[in-house]
Amino acid sequence: MERSNLKTLLYQLASITKGSDAGRFYETKANAAIDVHVVRCSEVLTEQEIDWIKFVLIPKKKECYRNALLLAQRLGGEYIEGQMFFCFGIDHAFNKIRGKYIDITKEFALGEDPTQTEYISIGEYTPEEALKATMSSQRYGGVFEYYLMHN
Repeated sequence: MERSNLKTLLYQLASITKGSDAGRFYETKANAAIDVHVVRCSEVLTEQEIDWIKFVLIPKKKECYRNALLLAQRLGGEYIEGQMFFCFGIDHAFNKIRGKYIDITKEFALGEDPTQTEYISIGEYTPEEALKATMSSQRYGGVFEYYLMHN
């Protein structure tokens, strides 16, 4: 099976930094990575849920971790940390709602079609798990690293 661009890049980073803490970290991320397909929110959410996202949550650029956590808390879906492809892998948070992956930051804050982007999931968490890590670190994001260090 062919490896995605994102997984390939993580394995390359692991190889370049082999023998160091960074190398082990990138290898752990690469081994955890799962290729996922992100769909448009309209395939998963109701009109009322989309209105809540647009007019109450109001996803913001460069705040994907916050956007994804608040959505997971509201809808009870999963908070996903992973990457999306944009010339290289960009660490990113998105959601899994009702068994499908969606990206409210890309779709609503950036106004772009998330189905045209390659994604990988590196860690999938309940809203409670993501909130615990967020409260512990006092910042959004870094949930994968939190559980890597605390397991």
